[in-house]
Amino acid sequence: MCGSTGQPARGDLEGTPLDTILRNLGRDTVIVAGTLTNYCCGSTARQAYERGYRPAPFNCGKLRPLTAAR
Repeated sequence: MCGSTGQPARGDLEGTPLDTILRNLGRDTVIVAGTLTNYCCGSTARQAYERGYRPAPFNCGKLRPLTAAR
């Protein structure tokens, strides 16, 4: 299960209303937290970035904005 939506093996923005909800609220940053960092959290962070959000992984109580690779 992935993230808060319980989607199997994919990020939380695919096939859910989360993107629409965040846009309606005017949000531009998505805080990503979970137990499967390299699996579900990574998918959610990539999906957020691809949709124009600023994904911020939550790690040990610290937020670190992701920057694009150059």
